[in-house]
Amino acid sequence: DSEPLQLYAAMVLSIDENVARILEALDRLELTENTVVMFISDNGPSYSYNVGWPEHWERQLLGTAGELSGRKGNFGEGGIRVPYLIRWPAALPAGKVYEEPISTLDVYPTFCAAAGVGIPEEMNLDGVNLLPYLQGEEGGAPHDQLYWFQSDRGALREGDWKLHVATANRPPRLHNLKEDPGELRDLAEENVEVYERLQNDWKTFAAELPLSWATRYEAAGRAFREGRDDPPRPLHQLQEGN
Repeated sequence: DSEPLQLYAAMVLSIDENVARILEALDRLELTENTVVMFISDNGPSYSYNVGWPEHWERQLLGTAGELSGRKGNFGEGGIRVPYLIRWPAALPAGKVYEEPISTLDVYPTFCAAAGVGIPEEMNLDGVNLLPYLQGEEGGAPHDQLYWFQSDRGALREGDWKLHVATANRPPRLHNLKEDPGELRDLAEENVEVYERLQNDWKTFAAELPLSWATRYEAAGRAFREGRDDPPRPLHQLQEGN
């Protein structure tokens, strides 16, 4: 009924129509059988907002993440667990659902493998070629761990365990996604060993990454106010409040 939802519905319809145009063109050119098509969302549902929109439009969630928590802009499963569809009639069975966690970082090595193109040895990739897993040649999970990172926030996924780092100002939460896909229960106190190990892994990962512009700006401002002239500290130190 609302105007934001009407705009959202129009956007979804436009995507449907134009994806159909691409697929129909592949059929017309007889390229469907040996063309890899991937359809991936970059994030979960987003709130409407009035940047350049009529001020009277209400703020509401566009779309739904179902039982999952979170949305675009945060690291709940509703924000990062998104549709990921692959079609390659010549090499992949139709209708198969692959249950192991994968990432958009896997697109590049998967496409290179499909095209028979080698990846330079000096290139350090976090993604993996998914074809052996999707074709049943390789068992197990493509990734032991998956990380998401933005400034002082993010998540770490290992099997069914997920460490959710919401902000630097409160402790991370630990969830078992198999038992609790909605991330309603924090299991940190019940699984101290897992919690501490994943926290250490997260800090090691985060310390290797450059600080975001916002974090650097905040740290520089704090140093100026305190009369110091030191560079921004590593992210894990900021998270610990040192």
